[in-house]
Amino acid sequence: MYLSLDSHSGTPIYLQIKEQMRLAVATGAVRPGEQLPTVRELAGQLRINPNTIARVYRELQAEGLLVSRQGSGTFVADEALALVDEQTPDLVRQKMRGVIALGMSLGLPLERLDQMFGETVDEAR
Repeated sequence: MYLSLDSHSGTPIYLQIKEQMRLAVATGAVRPGEQLPTVRELAGQLRINPNTIARVYRELQAEGLLVSRQGSGTFVADEALALVDEQTPDLVRQKMRGVIALGMSLGLPLERLDQMFGETVDEAR
């Protein structure tokens, strides 16, 4: 699983990691039952504080996406795919809000952004 962090995005690092982990499940990059790196391993790879990874793992466990097995590690939950499928529309809306905010910050009116979204959807068909 590859994670990419952007310290300039304005989105907290732990939220970037959570979102990317959800996307990894949704795209099949990680599968239910797959073991994840330990907190220390992942923190070392990303060069961030282990407490950040511990927080991500705890929150994703609370959401049912991950499970922790004492002495074995952290794994993608068997139900993770179903949970991510439920959350997918919210994830997409969140990304769309980010694009809208970017467009507005660059001076594009909502009407133009709406037109651009429509054109982009049409292109995808």
